[in-house]
This record gives sequence, C-alpha cells and structure tokens, in this order.
Amino acid sequence: MMEMEMDPECEELSGDLSCNQIEKQGRVLGGDAMSCLNLLESMADENPRMFVRYLADKEGGLVNLFWSDTCSQLDYEIFGDVLAVDATYRKNKHMGPLVVFSGFNHHNQMIVFAAALVSNEKEETYVWLLQQLLDAMKGKAPGSVITNGHRAMKNAIEVVFPLAYHRLCAWHLIENATSNLGNPTFTSEFKKCMLFDYEISQFEDRWNKMVTELGLGDNQWVCDLYACKKMWATAHIRRNFFGGFKATSRCEDLHSMLGKFVHCRHNLRDFVELFFQCLTQMRDREVQSDLCSVVGEVVLQSPLLSLENSAASLFTREIFYLFRPMLSRACTLEVQACTYTPTSEIYTVSKSGISSKEWRVSHYPDESVFKCSCFRMEFLGVPCNHIVAVLDHLEFSELPRSLVLDRWTKEARMKFMGFMDEGPFSWDSVVTCRNLMLNDLCREMCVLASATTRDFVDVSEKVWAEINRLKRKREAPENDYSDQNYEAALSDFWQDSSFGDIWEE
Repeated sequence: MMEMEMDPECEELSGDLSCNQIEKQGRVLGGDAMSCLNLLESMADENPRMFVRYLADKEGGLVNLFWSDTCSQLDYEIFGDVLAVDATYRKNKHMGPLVVFSGFNHHNQMIVFAAALVSNEKEETYVWLLQQLLDAMKGKAPGSVITNGHRAMKNAIEVVFPLAYHRLCAWHLIENATSNLGNPTFTSEFKKCMLFDYEISQFEDRWNKMVTELGLGDNQWVCDLYACKKMWATAHIRRNFFGGFKATSRCEDLHSMLGKFVHCRHNLRDFVELFFQCLTQMRDREVQSDLCSVVGEVVLQSPLLSLENSAASLFTREIFYLFRPMLSRACTLEVQACTYTPTSEIYTVSKSGISSKEWRVSHYPDESVFKCSCFRMEFLGVPCNHIVAVLDHLEFSELPRSLVLDRWTKEARMKFMGFMDEGPFSWDSVVTCRNLMLNDLCREMCVLASATTRDFVDVSEKVWAEINRLKRKREAPENDYSDQNYEAALSDFWQDSSFGDIWEE
C-alpha cells in the first residue's frame, strides 16, 4: 500500500497511489523524490503488503517518507514487544535524519521493523511517524519503547503509545553525563545506579550518597536526570520486559553497514535502494544463526544436566548461552524456607552461608508459574538463578513452558504460517519464511536419522529422491499440483502434523 498526504496547511489528499497518480504528482514533487517513489512503487507491485506513506508540503516538496516491507511487518508481529527508535543517522543530502524502528529477534540480533526519512524532528513529525507505524502493524502497539531521550519523541510516544513503558538509551545517558559534568567518578557511579540490579531503596541510598559526596545536589542537570529516574534506573524498569535491550546503539550495526554503501553524493533513490540491500544482509545473517542453533549438540557443563539439556533443546543457541550461567549460580543458592498460601508456595532463597540477602520465589502449582522478587524473568525473559534453584529443589527435570518465552525459542518463526495465510506476500518474503519453517520441520528428523548407519542411508535415499522429484517438477511446471489439489494436500498435512495447534492460536 502506498499513500500520499499533504501538509495540514493544504487540502489533504490520501488514498492508494497508482502509477497514474505518481505521474501526475511528478509535476509537483522533484525528480529525485519521484524516482525514489517509483522505486518503492515497483517494490510494492511485487510485495502487495508493503506499506509506504509520504508527506508533501504545499509547495510540493517531500517532507517525510515512511516505509515497511512484508518481512519487517512479520518480524514485528512476532518480535514487536520491544521497539527502539533511533534517529542518529544523517548521511543523506536531501532530507534530515534516517529514523529506524527496530527490535531484536530470537537470536538477540537487531531487526528492522520500519524506517523513515524526515525533514525535521518536531513533535508533530514524530507523532505522524508513530501513527504510520501503528497503521502498518495493524494497530499493534509495542509494550516497551527505548529512545535517546529526545523530548519531541517522548511527547509523541505519550500520544500514540500511551500504555508503552518508555526507557532512555543507556549509551546516550552516559555520553550526556560525560559531556555535561566531565566527572569520571560521577559517570562510574551513575552507571552502577542505572544498570545494577538494586532494590528501589538501595538505588535511592546509592544515589543520595553519590550526589552528596560529589557535591552535586544543586546541579540542575543532575536534578533533571533524577526526576526521570523511572525511565533509566533498572530498579524501576525491571518489572517491564526489555529483553536486555539497554541502548539504541544497537542501530550502530546498521549504520556501519550503510556507511559501507551510502555516501552523501547518493540521491534519494540510491539511498533507499541501498538501505534494502543492508536489510537483506541482516536477514541472511539470521538464517546463518538459525543453522547454528540446529546443527550439532551443545556440550552440557552445569551440574543441573537435565535442566540444561531442556534449555538447550528449546532456546536458540545465543539465548541458551545467556541463560546457562543461571544454572551454575543456582548451585550456590539454598532454599531456606517455604510459606504456603491457598494458591501458591513462596520459597525464601539465599546464598549458601549468607542469609543477609534473600529473594522470594512464588510458585503457583496449578499453572506451573514461577515469579521471583528480582523480576529478571519479567525484565530479561529468561529464568533467573533464584527460580532455577527452586526448580532444582522441586526436582524439575525440564523448564516449565511458563518460563520459556516463544520469542526466544528455535520455533519462534513457525508462527509465520498463520500470518502468511493472510497474504498476499512478496515472493522473496514467502520463500524466506518457508525456508525457515522447513529447517525447523527437518531438524528432529536429521537428529534421529543420524543415530544409526541404516537410518542415515534410508533417509538420505528418500531425501535425494524427493530432491530429484522437485527438480523434475521445476523443469516441467505443467505437471505441478493444481491450486485446488495443493490447498487440499496442505490442509491435510497441517491437520496431521503436531504443528496444527500453533496455526490455530
């Protein structure tokens, strides 16, 4: 879908933008802008769900340009619980900053949900951008948002995403502390106040001690920073899911890739075209990570082998490596006591031989739900060492599903099938999604067939036979399934498979 809007000072025009409309508007918009819109229009022809909107002023100049392709929308559907907004890339000669809306996938890699080129960073500009994002994602708002602290963006988020928890980028805050105060001691202590897993009372004590000792009680910048502590202090933020996302500086990866291709001499069309080339490289990297997550067996290292093996089978390799230290740390903890309520069991956990620091782990047996007073599960999305200690105490051999977020698992993208049924999609998007799903379907078969020589030879012959059959079909399209027979066969397959429940959720 491609739409145009005029500046509010002029008569507003909007609607589907056809090729004829583009030609008519070519008399108004500059040649470079029209060349860029023609490129996006050609992409939209192959990618019907692609979302493009732009804003023109009363003189006909291009003010804002927003786009999101099919893959990005699918990514947002699965991984759009946390949204980062970055507007620090400015390497283009025609408009203002490139605004990137991003998140992270099940490999903890950056993914791009949408992007925009804007002519200014006013509040109304950001409101317009966030509204386009909301429209592109069918009204789904993120649960958490992280930005660099730009006041106009903060106000826009409050307008468009009033229920989202807004966090400030840790990297930008540290940079601001360095530039505003130039005090290494403050910067060091501020990092601890911001990032350490303190209780709120501990955070207040450390902050007051730091400000008093450094004589910064009357410093206006420090006072303003403290006033917005709920937007940066882990003590306040940790009840909200951010998946470890602390800074928009993850976008530096994309900036670095763009820098290899984009130069100030490039026009608008070249810039957008090269941007999509960078996205393709990022998506190829995810496919490589998918392969690494399913090939080979993880060497188990912790004393809690059953729980470690369960985690290795569920989580992607990257997330598993983030979780594994919790298993070893859990072995240094002891369950000191348990209090029973009508609906839960509340365990008191502390380090062996040290009772001054305690955590409360609540277990709700009816739903097999666990919650800890440290809130790391809510904040990071992986079980903390305190919960693991209770699992070991209760002799769990597998991680309960309540402690495994779908977004962190190897099967996270299996939900693609349900969204693909909404169609239509671009050929490239469909092929990518099918490839990922087939990899998941074949993973267990490969593990089982590799166990014995007989099974290996038998399955290998069948796979080669199927490969040759598919090659013959590609060479003789007239022998392909009819659409009706194909849909019937596909329906039977999903009904017979163990994945049927996933598509119906």
